[in-house]
Amino acid sequence: MIYHRYTIKMTQSSILTLDQITLNVMTHNRTKNALIESASSVVSFGFFPENNNGFPSAKICLKLGFIGSGKGRAGAYGLRHIFEKHGGELGMTCPSEVVSYVKSIIKPGSEILVDYKKEPDRPLVIESSTGLIVLALAGVGESKHYNIISAYTRFSHPGTVIATIT
Repeated sequence: MIYHRYTIKMTQSSILTLDQITLNVMTHNRTKNALIESASSVVSFGFFPENNNGFPSAKICLKLGFIGSGKGRAGAYGLRHIFEKHGGELGMTCPSEVVSYVKSIIKPGSEILVDYKKEPDRPLVIESSTGLIVLALAGVGESKHYNIISAYTRFSHPGTVIATIT
């Protein structure tokens, strides 16, 4: 299932294309809930599949996000967080490179793990040979989706495999 920018029903105020993701845009907090396109007019980075652990199937989205506040970067999520905190270790020089890194992780065969030691709304990890992504379920009703909270080079996370990206 692919969600296009014109059919998605979410409350975000805007959708950013790759060419719009610049350091200048990263400095404006008013756009933190803007969705990021993964490809031409597509705002979904993949689809979280059916599973037997009670997590709903839904699209996986990347928002521009927030770098966090304070020493521990509380509340950090999305493209801003990934670029600011992990961009150096990933060898990124431009914020738009986060998009291709995320796509390299969310691919057929990537495993989805649940880690019951994490917060109830953020127990999910997608793991592949490229790195891992932490997800959080968001939205209500028909607009439920998974937000990408973080992505980094660690290749293994404790937890139980509950599904595989197809």
